Amino acid sequence: MKTLPEVENMFARVHSIVAITKRSVVAADELKRLQICNGKTEGTALKLKQDVPTHWNSLFYMIERFPELREYIYPVLMKCPIAPEMLTREQIQVLEDCVLVLRLIENVITKISGKTYPTGSMAILIIRCMKNALNRCILVTKIGENMKMKIIVQEKFEGIEICKLLTMSTILDPRFKKINFQFAMTAVTAIADINKAMKSANSAPEISVAQTSKPPESSTGQSIWEFHDNLIVNNMQPNSDPSELHLELRQYLN
Repeated sequence: MKTLPEVENMFARVHSIVAITKRSVVAADELKRLQICNGKTEGTALKLKQDVPTHWNSLFYMIERFPELREYIYPVLMKCPIAPEMLTREQIQVLEDCVLVLRLIENVITKISGKTYPTGSMAILIIRCMKNALNRCILVTKIGENMKMKIIVQEKFEGIEICKLLTMSTILDPRFKKINFQFAMTAVTAIADINKAMKSANSAPEISVAQTSKPPESSTGQSIWEFHDNLIVNNMQPNSDPSELHLELRQYLN
């Protein structure tokens, strides 16, 4: 917001309007009364939301609620002895554009900030989805377009696919695998790293396990399951060619 002073000033004015109406009992009652006159009930009447510096998403919720109540805010301000100037129609349009852009970012931050589930594997996917959604977002004001372009150009996650941990975790998430990478070589490199780790694990010294006694063979001296058992043993043998994918990894990706 520092690079867009007109947006920052507009948000500051919204904050001032919300703060004054929040402090005035008369203004709050008038806001509720006007909504009830338009068909709302006591339970469905909306209130203005005020941003809190310690809550990262409270600014978005404040500017999201403001346009919804814009038709009531001007008569409500008339009840306040000292009130800032109401936003113009053009500024309301800019505010609505800002809400469209910031809603996408709020969705990303909320999803990636989960505490009860791992989020590393979805980082590459969700950032790419956010870029795509921003590019498809249609705005009506020049200030809104400038805001969108600054977010896209000043993307702080431009090199997210360089992070080896994130690329490998994305490949190993069965929901995503390798379809969400912007650069194909990134997925190839991550698969090679996983393949190398799996083969290294298979080449570790094996722990000897006591052999269980085999069931007695049939009188013919052969078992009907011998062919099947041999197939399993052969398929479980590690690949000698380091360029080949590990069997389990190949089956997982396919």
